[in-house]
Amino acid sequence: MPDKTPLVTDQTLGKVVKAAAELSLPGFSCYMDRQIGEGALHTLGSLVAASLFGPIGYVLVGANSFSKSESGKNLLELVDSRSARQEPVKASHK
Repeated sequence: MPDKTPLVTDQTLGKVVKAAAELSLPGFSCYMDRQIGEGALHTLGSLVAASLFGPIGYVLVGANSFSKSESGKNLLELVDSRSARQEPVKASHK
């Protein structure tokens, strides 16, 4: 019987815990990575974003914190790098 790869690894479980914790405390991923200053900025930023934009602002700051923790890039950098990888569509003019 061949060895099967487990469905949930320690790495996957860690990402799930970080992502879930970001909903209750934005900046949690940074705190777990011992980036206390960056985590504190995300936590304070989430309060400001929540007061200005409501729940969507709070969630976006948490997503930014998770992104920064996992990839080293914030959400805007990720979107920019992904759009830069796509080749521009050339329109044919006839």
